[in-house]
Amino acid sequence: MYPDLAGKPAIVTDASKGIGKGIAERFGKEQMNVVVDYHTDQEGVEDTARPSGSNCCSGCLACIF
Repeated sequence: MYPDLAGKPAIVTDASKGIGKGIAERFGKEQMNVVVDYHTDQEGVEDTARPSGSNCCSGCLACIF
């Protein structure tokens, strides 16, 4: 949708749920290089970073635990 974002870096904090998760997933769909972070919900952020179907963060490079 926004080809100029492809390959750009992004750091998303609290990406395990809510707005942070949505932002990380959207950046991933834009093929950005995403680093995600969380505070307490490790399973949630792993779900965000795991490519699985259309709601994935396929561009995620790393999860900071």
